[in-house]
Amino acid sequence: MQTTKNNFFKDLSLTRWDLLNFEEVLRNKLLQVFSFESSAIYFPQTEIKNSPEWLPEEEKLLLPLYHKNNFLAVFIARKPDPKTIPTLL
Repeated sequence: MQTTKNNFFKDLSLTRWDLLNFEEVLRNKLLQVFSFESSAIYFPQTEIKNSPEWLPEEEKLLLPLYHKNNFLAVFIARKPDPKTIPTLL
């Protein structure tokens, strides 16, 4: 049964539209990991750094979102808890 389940998930795709549809779910799941005041999904024209990036002057944490090694978007967490930032980077 485990092999069937793994094959099922392996074949699933994820699109930018899916990210918009499930933005609230993603936000709520990330809020279970660290706190932040607000968030947004950003679709840059070009791929950005493939690791989280902290922008202290803007108080934004940028989390690039990938699926099957394909860049999809950036989750922007605004005003995250400063104590959690070093752990997330």
